[in-house]
Amino acid sequence: EPLPRLGPPPFCFQPTQTMRASSNRPPAPSGPPSPLESAAAGPYEGRLEVAPRIEIAYCVRGMGPRTVVVPSESWTGPDLAPLSDGRCCVSYDLRGRGRSSQVADQHQLGLELDVADLEALRKELGIERMGLLGWSYHGALAARYALAHPERVERLVLVAPTAPVAQPF
Repeated sequence: EPLPRLGPPPFCFQPTQTMRASSNRPPAPSGPPSPLESAAAGPYEGRLEVAPRIEIAYCVRGMGPRTVVVPSESWTGPDLAPLSDGRCCVSYDLRGRGRSSQVADQHQLGLELDVADLEALRKELGIERMGLLGWSYHGALAARYALAHPERVERLVLVAPTAPVAQPF
């Protein structure tokens, strides 16, 4: 059973946005605090529906002029918390893994769907360009995403990635 959505997603600030000279924070918005302001005080967790009855769980930590996205929140999220010092760090669980929806239909799993889910998350969070960090299968995912969307990738760090191949797994 899917968990309830916790509200609108946070927005990760990009280098092109105006920042106050006296701080690393954006100009104060009018109205109630945004989820990003909540994420600045501590992690913000959300869910995104990427297909009917399939949601991916994500966590946003910190804020800053750059954004780094890391697949595998359940395994790495707390360990990579230092990445959120001075930047927005988004980690998420791929479909069928961690806190994301479990998937019974094997046709709803695969590298190309994982690439599409990463693009859906980028759009949902309003990220213009991002750094990607991935290892093993997640490295293949980051590489395939960068090949499909080079204009969206600022930096790419691959640690012992599975080689991206022309044919899907």
